[in-house]
Amino acid sequence: MTNTISVVSPTTQKVLFEIPCLTSEQIDQKVQQANAAFPSWKKEGVEKRVKLMERFLELFAEKKEQVAESIASQMGRPKRYGAGEINGVVERASYMISVAQESLKDDIIEDKPQVKRFLRKEPLGVVFIIAAWNYPYLTIGKGPESEPFCDKVNNLIPALLVGNCVLLKQSPQTPKCADIFVETLHEAGVPKDVVQVVHVDDQGANTLVQHPGIQFVNFTGSVAVGKKIRQSIGDSQRLIGSAMELGGKDPAYVLPDANIDYAVENIVDGAFFNSGQCCCSIERCYVHADVYDAFIEKAVTLTQKYVLGDPNDDNVTLGPMANIRFAENVRSQLNDAVEKGAKLLIDTEKYFPLDKPGTSFVGPQILINVDHSMTIMKEETFGPVLGIMRVESDDEAIQLMNDSNYGLTASIWTSNPDKAIEIGDRIETGTWFMNRCDYIDPALAWVGAKESGLGFSMSKQGFSQFFRWMSERYPMCSQLITENRIPEFDNLYLDMNGIIHNCSHNNNESAHFRISEEQIWIGIFNYVDHLFAKIKPKKTFFLAIDGVAPRAKMNQQRSRRFRTAKDAEDARRRAISKGEELPEEDPFDSNCITPGTAFMKKLTMQLRYFISKKVSEDSLWRDVEIILSGPEVPGEGEHKIMEYIRLSKAQPDYNPNTRHCLYGLDADLVMLGLLSHDPHFALLREEVTFGGKKSRHKSVSLESQNFYLMHLSLLREYLDKEFRSLDGVLSFDYNLERILDDFILLALFVGNDFLPNLPNLHINEGALGLMFNIYKKVLPNCDSYIQDAGRVNLTNMQLVLNELAQTVEKEAFEAELVDSLYIGGKQQADFEEMHRLEKKQRKKKELVLTPTQRDIFEKLKEFVLAHKPGKSEALHFPPDLKAVDRRFVEMVSDDLGLEAAIEYSNEDDSKHVYVEINESDESDESEETEDEVDEEAIAARDRVFNKYDNAPVVAELSAEEIEQQEKDKADQKFKQWRADYYMEKMNIDIDNEKEMDALIGSYITGIQWVLHYYYDGVVSWGWFYPYHYAPKISDLVNISKYQDIQFELGQPFKPYEQLMGVLPALSKKLLPPAYQELMTDPSSPIIDFYPRDFDLDMNGKKQDWEAVVKIPFIDEKRLLEAMARKEGQLTKFEREIARFGDSFKFVYEAIPEDDDEASKHVYPSPLPGVFPDIHHCCARQVLYHLPTLDNNITLRKTLLSGAKYGKESLAGFPTLATIPHSSTLSFHNVKVFQQDSKNETVVVKLHDRFANMKTDEIAKLLLYKRVFVHYPYLQEAVVIAVSNETTKYTLKIANKKRIVRETPLDEEGQKDWSKLTGRAEYLSSKRFGLEIGTTVTALHVCVLRGMKRTEEGALIKEYVSPAQEEVVPVQAAVMKVVNEDPRTKEHKAPPVSIGYPINSKIFLLGGGGRYGTMGTITGHSQNNLDIQMVVPVLSPRELTQPTFGIEARSHQDQVSQYMSSFVLAEAVKINALTLSKITSSLQIMDRNAQKVNVGLSLKFEARQQKVIGYTRKNGAGHWEYSSKAAALIKDYVTTFPEFIVLVQGGKNGGFGGMLNASDFAWTENGSAEIKRMRQWLKERGVDSLPTAPLSAEEFEEPVIKVMEKAAEEYHTYWENLDFKRVLVKNTPRTVLLRPEDAATKLHDQIFQLGDRVTYVLESGAVPIDSKGTVVGVQEKAVEIVFDTPFMGGQDLSGRCSEYRGLVLPFYAVLNLTVPQFAFEPMGQRPTHSSNKENRQTPYQQKQQQQQQQHKQYRGHGQDGQQQIQPQRIMKKANGPTSSRD
Repeated sequence: MTNTISVVSPTTQKVLFEIPCLTSEQIDQKVQQANAAFPSWKKEGVEKRVKLMERFLELFAEKKEQVAESIASQMGRPKRYGAGEINGVVERASYMISVAQESLKDDIIEDKPQVKRFLRKEPLGVVFIIAAWNYPYLTIGKGPESEPFCDKVNNLIPALLVGNCVLLKQSPQTPKCADIFVETLHEAGVPKDVVQVVHVDDQGANTLVQHPGIQFVNFTGSVAVGKKIRQSIGDSQRLIGSAMELGGKDPAYVLPDANIDYAVENIVDGAFFNSGQCCCSIERCYVHADVYDAFIEKAVTLTQKYVLGDPNDDNVTLGPMANIRFAENVRSQLNDAVEKGAKLLIDTEKYFPLDKPGTSFVGPQILINVDHSMTIMKEETFGPVLGIMRVESDDEAIQLMNDSNYGLTASIWTSNPDKAIEIGDRIETGTWFMNRCDYIDPALAWVGAKESGLGFSMSKQGFSQFFRWMSERYPMCSQLITENRIPEFDNLYLDMNGIIHNCSHNNNESAHFRISEEQIWIGIFNYVDHLFAKIKPKKTFFLAIDGVAPRAKMNQQRSRRFRTAKDAEDARRRAISKGEELPEEDPFDSNCITPGTAFMKKLTMQLRYFISKKVSEDSLWRDVEIILSGPEVPGEGEHKIMEYIRLSKAQPDYNPNTRHCLYGLDADLVMLGLLSHDPHFALLREEVTFGGKKSRHKSVSLESQNFYLMHLSLLREYLDKEFRSLDGVLSFDYNLERILDDFILLALFVGNDFLPNLPNLHINEGALGLMFNIYKKVLPNCDSYIQDAGRVNLTNMQLVLNELAQTVEKEAFEAELVDSLYIGGKQQADFEEMHRLEKKQRKKKELVLTPTQRDIFEKLKEFVLAHKPGKSEALHFPPDLKAVDRRFVEMVSDDLGLEAAIEYSNEDDSKHVYVEINESDESDESEETEDEVDEEAIAARDRVFNKYDNAPVVAELSAEEIEQQEKDKADQKFKQWRADYYMEKMNIDIDNEKEMDALIGSYITGIQWVLHYYYDGVVSWGWFYPYHYAPKISDLVNISKYQDIQFELGQPFKPYEQLMGVLPALSKKLLPPAYQELMTDPSSPIIDFYPRDFDLDMNGKKQDWEAVVKIPFIDEKRLLEAMARKEGQLTKFEREIARFGDSFKFVYEAIPEDDDEASKHVYPSPLPGVFPDIHHCCARQVLYHLPTLDNNITLRKTLLSGAKYGKESLAGFPTLATIPHSSTLSFHNVKVFQQDSKNETVVVKLHDRFANMKTDEIAKLLLYKRVFVHYPYLQEAVVIAVSNETTKYTLKIANKKRIVRETPLDEEGQKDWSKLTGRAEYLSSKRFGLEIGTTVTALHVCVLRGMKRTEEGALIKEYVSPAQEEVVPVQAAVMKVVNEDPRTKEHKAPPVSIGYPINSKIFLLGGGGRYGTMGTITGHSQNNLDIQMVVPVLSPRELTQPTFGIEARSHQDQVSQYMSSFVLAEAVKINALTLSKITSSLQIMDRNAQKVNVGLSLKFEARQQKVIGYTRKNGAGHWEYSSKAAALIKDYVTTFPEFIVLVQGGKNGGFGGMLNASDFAWTENGSAEIKRMRQWLKERGVDSLPTAPLSAEEFEEPVIKVMEKAAEEYHTYWENLDFKRVLVKNTPRTVLLRPEDAATKLHDQIFQLGDRVTYVLESGAVPIDSKGTVVGVQEKAVEIVFDTPFMGGQDLSGRCSEYRGLVLPFYAVLNLTVPQFAFEPMGQRPTHSSNKENRQTPYQQKQQQQQQQHKQYRGHGQDGQQQIQPQRIMKKANGPTSSRD
């Protein structure tokens, strides 16, 4: 039974008509017809196709009435708007037609007499287009792409222009629209089979999507259907393209400076036109609070004017929705919103009475009080509804606009183009408009972000595609690390070259960029120190810098360095050509980061110094084995690290659960980590972010940089899930470790540092996923895995390559030669026969006929001979004539001068050919008679007859013979395709067996070399791959003959040899002068190694940096011979640099206090005058050698016995195994790197272990029990409540009994519960691809904040406050773990002798003036301690903190002299309202209707921000202005007096209507005056003044400079005092602060500008006990300027001197000005002192009594121990804790 499509009128709900659906046989026939028509349509010139499309537009424009009626009847749009759709089609199609010939012409790359290189755009073949119903003609005909014909097919018109054939399926709501459109194309002359309508059901559409005859699918419609189509394409295992325009939830943002009337008119129209049934209609609107009320009022008034009714009525402006189902969806969303608190502003009963349930009529509606918990603000509505939210700032609006799964378009309503661009750059959308919406620009790309479509891509140069692919496929692998969520690691390894590049140039391409070596060293030191402090390795710290690399790597190094130098030189020339003045000093040449340069020699010296300094001064660096492998040691950095791991693992005492952390971003590091087969391995890397313009806020410091850990423990588990389907189908045991080895091999095919990628295999095009499928298909046919720990089985690898060739390479060939008849699938045999005969004719240059054609010719001959002049006659051939024979009829007719035509039957789609002789029946006396026929014409006719009479007849071939011949033909084309590749890329003849064997052998040898390098280390220093490109996959055959290639180890290049091998002539200064001329002297024997100009070949890549740099390879023999002749000219120093060296190990050796030989412990500075000598250096450097393989020790290349993984993994290393789950591979749109993924993801679905338990049972089981949350990155928490959607369960203890209390949730509580649990479900799915299922029961938990020492010395757990509880679905919680983190184990107070070892450092928290004094533990007595302090010889009254910090606060007030707005207004003689206006953002409407900000922008009320140093708010909430601001304002008022008068006295004086250029009555050109004002503001840098929250405080630069000088004076005074040692006995531990307790004790301190502090940590960039002053207060950090410079210091963005400032967390320093932990121990007096001579300076005489403390002490520090559990602290959210005695 044939299915039918029934179309129901949206107006009357009656069936309009029914259309039968095509059967599967009819679908096949349609596809065959289209493929048959494709070759001839493709051969039609673009010019002819353009003329046909122009004719189509003429005919289509004549059908306005028919089009309007079809739309109104089928989908309900008012007829009055029908012409608009016609105009839209004409506009968009006209644009496509106008650019077709230019876009489709060849791109000529090279045009020389012997060589012509060009790019040609080829059609794909048959395209399947699925059009939508809401704009049934536009979605067929549009093709809005800026480059519409280059790389993909869009909709029908551009598809036909390019030369494709089209099968068009219209939505079942509007099928007749497709019929009208296609009929018009046929009327214009487009062949019937070139474009056809296919009316099919869902099953038929799926058949077409997967049909082998379809080459591209274009879909416009919903997200859900789009996903199904994409999945269907994937299921077909065919690499065809697709484009999708999907749903939208498009937002609008109205800024305060917008033209409100204009914005209302357009946004309301954009929301309600077509009943809101447009993919790019406005569905949500965010309006700034300043204009919100006015916008709402105007929008409601305009909406009430719409007319809802019959679409055939000319007065109606809003028709019914297309389907009752769509209308009910809108009503459902409205009801949901109202239930959640939204307010409807349109009375539909009054204004739109037809809007009733059960009908398709829906009146337009505006909602307020909406939020993003409502579906109407999150999910596509596709109806006449507009939700409007009030926002207070741009940031809030942007966050809300981006809070959506969709991203088709967005609109920004403002008069400021710069502001629009700034906001637009931050919106996650395909297209954004300024002051426009609901529009498609035919000249712009129409793309969607997120779930709104495919085709939009975003990339960032240098970002590893592999990391992106892995993060999308395995999204839980990456963990954003926070201070207390970092696992404990044994070993930290730094691949230093990334750090060196980051700190020296950081990809800065400016020709003006300069940096000194001193700055580079400091940057490197700070970076290394930061990473060490973040990870805190327990055993080993390995720093590896690249030494000379194997020759195989030098090819890549050479390409990079040539490219780097050329880019820098090009940038320099561009700057000079623009007249820019460049700095006099030379720029930093990053090519110096190569072994053998003076820079690298100095780098080693600097790092040895730095490490020695850290070991001497930082306690964390002392108990760790620190190894530095510098550039003098051969080998790449990451491979020196792997050599260390590999050899360590071979040792008998190796711990199989060693925890490794490796820093770096290279994809290679993932492979190296996996092949270690150690489960506890993580990669550390910086956060990757995209795009965005710089804001006016401060730049992010290193301390604020986010870091991620990529856990290979999870990657191992993901890969196990990926390949677990192989378990049970292999002829050998399934082994994950061997699977990982094979994964590493497969990854080599997409390219690495040593071999180019195989052609057509690109990560960003899904190569890895494709190879996984092939691997799973091939491996069951193998007798073992593909490789075994570095030894590849080439027989098995051959099977993979064969399948790759068939799947990837043939697909790529098809894409380039889509007109090949065989490759497109089995086509009609008659066309194949036609090509066979044509081929034979061309080959033999003779005419041959088939028996059928002989009969045809005889009939034609008889027809011609029988014809009588003056008569019109026709000869008809039967409709079953083959196409090849119809073509023969046309050919003979052409030869005879006859007219041949093909007639199409509308009944059965058949076609037949006929021949006509058209002559007039009327005779003219002047015409020739029958007896006077032209003899010459007869002779020509007879020559044609003779040609065909004499043509030999050949037998017609069978279908099998035809197929074989066409296959042979295709194979020949395929070979030629490959031959062209080899000749063009490598100048290799494909038929030259020797050259091809050398190429293939080199590649297969390279695979083996790389695997040996990964698993065993360098197997040959001299081997390299001597080609820029890889062989075609299909030519990698018979590779087993290369099995187990033997390599010769050889010797590494010496440093200068490598430099000569990789550096370009532009970097010759990095070489000794003796070698430089070899690069530049024309007579140099190796001058050809150093070309100045070279080609770049993208070779299928997308990014410029991925291009192949086509420079010659180095001939080692020639290079060494040339260098040998110059070696004698090297200086002694130059020879020294060129030597290989050793690694160093740094050992801590404490220096006894009584050691008098201090001079021998001084480490001299490598940069005197900049870096200080290290006095009392405790670091001893010894030569370090890697472990060896003595005593029959061998490498162990697999998982070791005793290694823990899965549930038994060590604490901090995540595993999926802690909760039962299943997994599937699907398109899940996880959000990765701020974008929705379009690739497949391994989705993990949790099994609910509590599905059969009631909530009250769960409450009894878990209340106040420990659980672990944040799966799979488990964090301990305590359950304080359990709830479901109606009830909350808590615990009450009465009479020592546990009583579970039930509390019903009110309506608001139920909404909150649904919101919180829904968000947990959504975020897990969206971010991690983790489906936790529907939540029935939730746990309310307080997570573990950290550990804390009580005053008695016990170590207890500290949980966050109940006010900071988290709601966690119970099914996502883990009840128990096998290995808990030992760092979170509670301990009783240890004896003071253990907690406070002898000679350990402490800070005193008591004793008045000695508060914060650092001391040393010298002894223990019972539970008290003896401490020794070095203090100045001053009386207790004189032991006060200096006051210059507090004085600086007063100085800031004097310098700034803040005044109220009223005082300032009076001073500059303007009113206060005008002052407020001009100091804010003041918008003026220019003559071009654009708004321009001419205000001073010194305050931002809505954003609650100020401009530091210019504005602030006082305690009463009033704005105040500094003297700098006053001067600027006075200058402004003086410069623009007429404007001030206008603002003060005109319509804007009372904040009425917006000013515009025409209001500038004092000038004839208001626009010019506005430009003058903008230029004035620009010259004074107003736009770049930094903003900050109102709560932020900081000293300005002049104040800091004065304070620095005072600090230096005080430091000099302090250093010149007499000091004495004071011993204080029997000190209780409660008044002492250990540095390791600072993080938990000091994090809640209060700070104010000018406070004096001391640094209390024994680690970090600042020396312990360094004193400083607070110059800035942030939310959780303070800016400190220290009294003296230190190596890790910064300049705080230029506000302080170099090396003096740093941003530190609260806990790193102790506030000395306000002693918030002050204790007064009783009865403690000094018992012994050692006095020096008492001296005083004038500074001390000027000291005054300490000013009154600036805040009342609020008892911070010790929280009550009367909480729920006696040995745990539940931290209070805010405010004071219990006070002390």
